[in-house]
Amino acid sequence: MKTRITLLLFATAFLLSTCESWLDLKPVTQATEEQIFSTAEGYRSTLNGLYKNMGKASLYGKNLSFAMLDGFSQQYDLSADNNWEEECQAYGQMEYGHTRVAARIEETWLAAYNVVANANNLIQNLVENTTPELFEFGEVERNMILGEAYACRALMQFDMLRLFAPAPISDDGANYVPYVEQYPNIQPAGISVNECISKVITDL
Repeated sequence: MKTRITLLLFATAFLLSTCESWLDLKPVTQATEEQIFSTAEGYRSTLNGLYKNMGKASLYGKNLSFAMLDGFSQQYDLSADNNWEEECQAYGQMEYGHTRVAARIEETWLAAYNVVANANNLIQNLVENTTPELFEFGEVERNMILGEAYACRALMQFDMLRLFAPAPISDDGANYVPYVEQYPNIQPAGISVNECISKVITDL
């Protein structure tokens, strides 16, 4: 009996020690940030991810190209007999509190600043953690990826400015949308229209 208990305790200790390393394994499809930014391919893939996310329906795949944006700017005949669905009617009538309109606005805002956060992460890793030797085409490729990341960051925040702040001619100096330049930045403060435009121009 004593031998059985000893064997059982030994087997349990062995299983627990091997389980710890087994539980630490990451899925094959899930790479860490350190792994991603250790190769030039990782930087290229991250940049492609920015463009892929910008093409989703919440951004330029729909909301920022024809649906929500054109509805707000009253590009269509929104008369009741035109059989437009309720959401499109609400866009044209500027009913920002309408349930579906509010949901689309929130969806677009979150998606835009998600792209900005990923662009900032890419920019910081390129500036702080790379040398031209990492890339097949050296400094030219590194600068190209860096420049495109700055452009994605600027475009997204410019579009948030033009949707959620007054035009520069009507700028009252109040703070409206943030211009996020660091990763991570959980609660960025809004800035004035002209300050935001100045930052867009600097990035571009």
